[in-house]
Amino acid sequence: MSQLCNVIESILFISGNPVEISILAEKLEVSEKEVRNAAEILKERYCGDNGIHLLMFNKKLQFASN
Repeated sequence: MSQLCNVIESILFISGNPVEISILAEKLEVSEKEVRNAAEILKERYCGDNGIHLLMFNKKLQFASN
């Protein structure tokens, strides 16, 4: 799971735009559930007083400044 989190984190950083969970799952050859689970881990990593937060909306993921 750690490697999947790292890959998703990198994709979201370079994208700058919302990325659909279904596209991440398709391109990374994993299930949408695995992508959502990795996103939950990332969301916990980037919560609180961090300058960056992970947004999850409309079946999409995006990093945003706090």
